[in-house]
Amino acid sequence: MKANMKKCLMLGIAFILLFTAGNITKPVYAAGQPVAAISVPYWWIPQNISGVSTAKWSTSANAVYDYSTYFKPYSGWPAIDYTNSTGHASGQDRVLRQAQVKIYVLDSSTGSAMSGKTVTLSSSLGSNAYVKNPTSSTASDGYTTGYIEFYGVSSFTITATVDGYSYSTTVTPGSSTYYNRFLLTEYNSALWSRSGSDTAFKADVCLQGSGYDDRSSVLKWYRAVVSGNTCTGITEGSATTASGTSPTEYRTMAVDSPYITRKNYYDSSWYRGRVSFAGLSATSDSGVRTAEDSGGAINGYHIDIYIGFKTISQFSTAHPSLPTDTGRYFVTGTYLSTLRTVLQ
Repeated sequence: MKANMKKCLMLGIAFILLFTAGNITKPVYAAGQPVAAISVPYWWIPQNISGVSTAKWSTSANAVYDYSTYFKPYSGWPAIDYTNSTGHASGQDRVLRQAQVKIYVLDSSTGSAMSGKTVTLSSSLGSNAYVKNPTSSTASDGYTTGYIEFYGVSSFTITATVDGYSYSTTVTPGSSTYYNRFLLTEYNSALWSRSGSDTAFKADVCLQGSGYDDRSSVLKWYRAVVSGNTCTGITEGSATTASGTSPTEYRTMAVDSPYITRKNYYDSSWYRGRVSFAGLSATSDSGVRTAEDSGGAINGYHIDIYIGFKTISQFSTAHPSLPTDTGRYFVTGTYLSTLRTVLQ
């Protein structure tokens, strides 16, 4: 009696899982037919193909990884044709994402997990995505894992086929975590009172990009005049980021655009990525930054966040939870969304 009750309970749970996971294409099952439930427990942003298996800072390259137009999580994965992908369409965010797809296969007659089953995956994205099928058959618990890599944020359908039977579910990309950590550095606006002289203030403005002469007889903003990567002087005027916004504490960060989107190359518009960084959240700080600025030394997995008039010491004191490694801040980023409107 207990065995039968357990079997019925397992079947009931299995079918609840299946119908909540997505739209199943075969509601009537043959005896012993394998049934597959599909889920996406993780959304990732894969690492650059030129990267190594560490997130350590490379001082020689001034970046964790060298620039590459192709983003792939593992060596040997084909590049996706971005030009013809859905991510290229107007309104998409050109962010390459990866879905970790877990497939659970069970016997429709007994509700028991089925091991040794080969599962193949496909998606409604077609050639706009790359599917990495599970490299092994289902384990003793009935599970196996595959991956789908794609551009964009549109919903799509994933289909799992086992023993000739196909089952599908529709998924919508969610917040996506970067495989690799980012080096976090800080930049601020110079203050004349902190610099102490006109010469030092000019040098500080050149270094930081902007500064405020806070002497009561002046009270003016200045910004660096840059030619190439060289500061040739300073001029009166408020600071402006590379994407045309005013740098704002707790919001602005400088990025390498292929790693965190700052501009959409499809229509030459500013599509600024919003990323939440682990450990950055603190009093008055949500931990979320928007990609608005750039910098000659900001390459690869490196972000430079704007801290207003704070010193680096003041910033560090206010953010005691930031993870460090070899004396530097390394943070995990989760891509939240893309801003397509001009910030003021």
